[in-house]
Amino acid sequence: MNSRTFTKSDQEFVWEEVKLADVCELISRGITPSYTEKDGVVVINQKCIRDNMVNLDLSRLTNPQKRKIPEHKYLKSYDVLINSTGVGTLGRVAQVKSINDKMTVDSHVTIVRGNEKVSPEFLGYNLFMQQPNIENLAEGSTGQTELSRIRLGETIRVQLPPINEQKVIAQIFSALDQKIETNNLINNKLEEMAQAIFKQWFVDFEFPNDNGNPYKTSGGEMVKSELGMIPKNWEVTTFRSFTSNVLGGDWGKENEQGNYKKAVYCLRGADIPEVREGRRGALPKRYILEKNHINKKLTSGDIVVEISGGSPTQSTGRITYINDLMLSKYDEDFVCTNFCRAITLEDPKYMYYFYFYWKMLYDLNVFFQFENGTTGIKNLDINSFLDRFKIVSPGIELVKRFDNLIRPIVDMIQINGNENLKLSKTRDTLLPKLMSGEIRVRLEN
Repeated sequence: MNSRTFTKSDQEFVWEEVKLADVCELISRGITPSYTEKDGVVVINQKCIRDNMVNLDLSRLTNPQKRKIPEHKYLKSYDVLINSTGVGTLGRVAQVKSINDKMTVDSHVTIVRGNEKVSPEFLGYNLFMQQPNIENLAEGSTGQTELSRIRLGETIRVQLPPINEQKVIAQIFSALDQKIETNNLINNKLEEMAQAIFKQWFVDFEFPNDNGNPYKTSGGEMVKSELGMIPKNWEVTTFRSFTSNVLGGDWGKENEQGNYKKAVYCLRGADIPEVREGRRGALPKRYILEKNHINKKLTSGDIVVEISGGSPTQSTGRITYINDLMLSKYDEDFVCTNFCRAITLEDPKYMYYFYFYWKMLYDLNVFFQFENGTTGIKNLDINSFLDRFKIVSPGIELVKRFDNLIRPIVDMIQINGNENLKLSKTRDTLLPKLMSGEIRVRLEN
């Protein structure tokens, strides 16, 4: 154990360097689940852990009657979770700050639970800062990379200030994360609001009539169609009718070489949710042929769809729009990968109508019907979907009214996302400085 003494006015503050194991009452892998579809205990897996957050939407359930869960492997508030297997996922850290129902983790995740020597939130932020160090502890061959809990506890070091200073440091980062979480909650509500408006107008046919009243319930004229009763002057069509072109993507080269000289930002399927909400920082920069940049450059009003990579529990078809706010952030040199397709619309005013229609179908798992490929890797037959799937078209005037209503909501989502990106950068810049004592915090009595 090492220690350092910081002097401030007439006070001395002793920081100790300790092994992670010295400040933990538990470092343990999770369970081997007995999965069930209902009435089980939530099991957090590696996919749930990213950016110091736990996404329970990606969790599953285990049946504790079939396979008993040891009491110490039920999560407690402020447990730190570390992905412990797999190339590309090993080392990710997240902290569970509140537990509402019983939950655990699977055997690919390690639970780290602090003892009385450490503020639990301080420990969480410290380990989040040390993700690169944890990643370097990997053992095993490619594809079988493992993180030893013993090596984790013995190798990772924590700079430990007095407990009151730990708490103040943790409060600073907690306040930043709380603002980020608040923005995320607002964005979720805004997205739900926009989707609800779309459904009200174009599924329930309750768009405002000329008098501002809901069309269908106010006696608006309905006519028969192959999709059922639809408003007069609407028509049944396909997504293809709104489309002028479908472009493949380009992953290019990691470094400039030969004729691959044009530097671009490249949007991947995994980036789609983050880039839509403005949460994604630097997309990967790649180098492509100049002619491909000319032919495949994304412009405002385009739609990007992920066509490859679906799993038995997740359909392909994730979608985002490309608007002016996105383009300004990436200097307009912007393409998608070859695992996506870029759809150019005949009229960019249809962009949000197209997006929210497609998003509704994605949430309904419609795209499973149009997938092909092996069990592990699914591919969306996007051209077949564009040509065959029947939808309703309300005409450009109503779409323009929808666009005018939705655009400010979408802009606010991206503004909140951009603020979160700045807050995250501030947090990540401060973390090593506060955790090392390079910057000190003011301590009240």
